[in-house]
Amino acid sequence: MVLKKKHSFIEEWKNDCKIDNTKLEESASLTPVLHSKYWVIYLHQSKKYNSLLAEYKKLSLLKSKYYSGRLSKEECENLGWDINYLKILKTELKSYVESDDDVIKLTTEIENQKQIIKYLEDILKMIHNRSFLIKNIIDWIKFKDGQ
Repeated sequence: MVLKKKHSFIEEWKNDCKIDNTKLEESASLTPVLHSKYWVIYLHQSKKYNSLLAEYKKLSLLKSKYYSGRLSKEECENLGWDINYLKILKTELKSYVESDDDVIKLTTEIENQKQIIKYLEDILKMIHNRSFLIKNIIDWIKFKDGQ
């Protein structure tokens, strides 16, 4: 996963994911705490993702109007955009919107947010499996000690 901006939860997970073999009871009791912590982060990042999708829909509509010449001079000025003097065919409109710098920037941000959500989903899966991992460690220690 390539992220430009560092997220504190990525660094936190590097520490939180560790299971200390000498403190298995403590590690097991941390599972609900970790689940709660990363679930809240997941919800926050999901909300951000949904906001970006809504922003994309609005921007896409505005850019469609812009490239089809349906935005007034005042609207263009309010948005800080130059007036579009191009005559674009309906069949070309989608290509112009998708290749617009503002749309590309927002699309990239959405894709990055998708990666963050996927990362958090993987963290939550690991937390769900944590008790099984701890049980396997205990079983391995018992086996190793001949019990």
